[in-house]
Amino acid sequence: MHHLFCMCPVVTEFWGAVDTQTGLQPNFASIDDVWAAGKATKRTATNSLEATISQAIIPAGAWTIWNTQNEVIFRGAHIYQENMQDMFQGCMKDWGVLLAKAEAVSFRDGVIRITG
Repeated sequence: MHHLFCMCPVVTEFWGAVDTQTGLQPNFASIDDVWAAGKATKRTATNSLEATISQAIIPAGAWTIWNTQNEVIFRGAHIYQENMQDMFQGCMKDWGVLLAKAEAVSFRDGVIRITG
């Protein structure tokens, strides 16, 4: 798990892109750091809608990493950062609508934009 979610070069690049999109600033030395970052995002939110959606960043990232790994192992797929980012953004949008009743979730300049 440590390598998969923290140390793999593909994952390090992925988390860097998540930082660019969301402003999360992930710097994970251990799996504990990953989960701690997920809890901390709620404390930095400005309202309850943003807090709910922000707490989905780490799970959406972990889900993206897990699904990408499965595609590589079980289907022989190639890893493309663009596909990982598309999956992550799709999760954030879908989960934002589902969990926070947001109309839309998008990212711009390291800030999560929420409509709803």
